Amino acid sequence: MDLVVLAGGAARRLGGVAKGEVHVAGRAMLDHVLDAAGQAQRVVVVGPDELARPGTTTLMEHPPGGGPVAGIEAALRHLESEAPSPDGLVAVLACDVPRSPRALAGLRRALGARPEADGAHLTDHEGRSQLVMLLRAAPLRSALDRLGAERGTWGCSVRRRGRPRPPGAGADGPGGGRAGHPGGGGGVGGRRR
Repeated sequence: MDLVVLAGGAARRLGGVAKGEVHVAGRAMLDHVLDAAGQAQRVVVVGPDELARPGTTTLMEHPPGGGPVAGIEAALRHLESEAPSPDGLVAVLACDVPRSPRALAGLRRALGARPEADGAHLTDHEGRSQLVMLLRAAPLRSALDRLGAERGTWGCSVRRRGRPRPPGAGADGPGGGRAGHPGGGGGVGGRRR
């Protein structure tokens, strides 16, 4: 699996401090999320240069400030320029969810239970998707290409697209993991509001 950590954003509410550097339990949130790096072949942090860590690639979407989908696209483009994902999986974790590495095993199980699914993502207790996802690289690339052809990825957010799925249509896993398809109930799309 490859790991993409989304650590960009203007941090306006934090007075300009990179949110990945905010400390929780004595460590920067980014470092908590990078605990998942031990499970990854390659790691890309999408964020400012001050978030660079040994053993990771740090980059920004171009132009900066494009939002999570533009960040995912920039990271995937970088990874694809090196080589395809070894197992075809890409984990996408937000830097401000410091315990997100704990969810990866459940997301892997949810995705394994639904081999036809394009990915699995964490949901909160109200069913809202979180930026904690395990995605198959090929469908992710296809979804990004479709979105890019329609309107581009800059300014888009990650959210459900298409018709709502009926109850029980997803593969709910431990910790609220849900498997689905881009454009059909789980995936990439929408405009940032």
